Amino acid sequence: MHWNMTGAVGYVYAMSSLVFIFGATSLFFGIMAAIGYFAHVDLSSLRNFLVGGLVFLLVFWVVSMFINLQRFEMMACGREDLYFL
Repeated sequence: MHWNMTGAVGYVYAMSSLVFIFGATSLFFGIMAAIGYFAHVDLSSLRNFLVGGLVFLLVFWVVSMFINLQRFEMMACGREDLYFL
């Protein structure tokens, strides 16, 4: 049953972690949707900023597979938190 609910991810991560991440993502989406709906704010102006952060994370992920970047991993995690929270 565990496999049916989460796929292969269920074997790698604990169910509590998956539920927490799902909840945090849902909460973030709900807050941004409510701000856009009730305040009539166009959130598309954040597109360039968020896409830039996503590109940075993808490049950093690829580079870190080939080079040991232990000193910079903490910095990248902090930057990720600033982009997506």
